[in-house]
Amino acid sequence: MDQITREQKLFVAAAASVLFIVSLFFDWASVPSVDTVVGEVDVGFGGSGFDILPAAWIYLILAAVAALAFLADALNYELPSGIPAIPLGTWLISIPFVLSFAYMIDFPGGGPIDRGIGLWLGLVFSAIALVVAAWAWYEDREYA
Repeated sequence: MDQITREQKLFVAAAASVLFIVSLFFDWASVPSVDTVVGEVDVGFGGSGFDILPAAWIYLILAAVAALAFLADALNYELPSGIPAIPLGTWLISIPFVLSFAYMIDFPGGGPIDRGIGLWLGLVFSAIALVVAAWAWYEDREYA
């Protein structure tokens, strides 16, 4: 694990943040079919993160800015505001992680409604981004 450079960790965090954004387009809630097939087409349906979440665009903006902050630090660009990029990105990606985790725990299901694959992917990718970014931030502070 010592061979992984700080920049590689930040690239992984940025990629995981982008994959979190992609997960918003997958089903976050799904209603499976009730053993009914209409012409070999399953009649189950679901709703993407943009359909289910009350303000999914906020998740999108936070994850996008976090990914840009990670990329800026990995490519040695300074942010115009003077705010350190790794703490900013870590803080920004922690919000979608916490909100996705809360949505996972307090899922408004009932009856046939189930958690969709997008919710699981969003939770996993935001967790990866958060852990890797925190790891890079910790090592950055350790040797500073």
